Amino acid sequence: MAKVITLLTDWGAGDPFLAAMKGVILGICPDAKIVDVSHSVRKFEVREGAQFLSSAYRFFPKGTVHVAVVDPGVGSRRRPLIIKTRNYFFVGPDNGLLMDAAHEDGVEKAVEITNRKLMLEEVSNTIHGRDIFAPAAAHLANGVPLREFGPEAKKPARLGMHKAAVIRRHVFGEVMHLDSFGNVRTNITGNDLERAGFTLGEELELRVGKREGFKVPFCKAYSDVAEGRLLLVVAGDGFLEISANMGDAGERLKAGIGERITLKE
Repeated sequence: MAKVITLLTDWGAGDPFLAAMKGVILGICPDAKIVDVSHSVRKFEVREGAQFLSSAYRFFPKGTVHVAVVDPGVGSRRRPLIIKTRNYFFVGPDNGLLMDAAHEDGVEKAVEITNRKLMLEEVSNTIHGRDIFAPAAAHLANGVPLREFGPEAKKPARLGMHKAAVIRRHVFGEVMHLDSFGNVRTNITGNDLERAGFTLGEELELRVGKREGFKVPFCKAYSDVAEGRLLLVVAGDGFLEISANMGDAGERLKAGIGERITLKE
């Protein structure tokens, strides 16, 4: 079976840390297939990292080891974890980053990584991605049993991600992420829109934050509107985007992560 290890961080690509992390993995598991999910999570934005992980994990083969490192508490008393689910392993800090994806797939067991023999010989207080999480992922890919890494970890942290609310013909949600195309990613699902009775082709009143609302069409595809026009579309992961056809909706709306979104007729 392919030994697939994915990496998700807020490290960016300009420093050598990511290469070092991959080197550690390949030194322990030379036949690992390393896949970069993203290294463009906004610095310290654990919620955004959790959403990235939730959007991507399920498309990988069973047995894939998902490593996620958005870790403002590195070096503190927060636990380094491995979470085994029905189909995958998730490796990273116990700050809620892993648990939305893990919970969705079905958590079977979580352990705290304490076995120093399965870490690098020297462990820094600033880069556990390289010194703890990368070795753990490589050893998992090599078939090291979960019990060898450390004791069971009770009650891993969860972020308590906010879910959208549907009240009559209104949907209330929030901005979760602004992607590289300028799409405003939300926590509103296609199912939420159906529950509110909204249909494709309908123009809905959109309000972002406290700014005045305006009408935006609910479309099937970006090209359903003229170039530059705003639209609402359900993306491939089932969540609503506020987009502009070949434009930057985030810049136009001045949208910020966590801002309130209201949709109504």
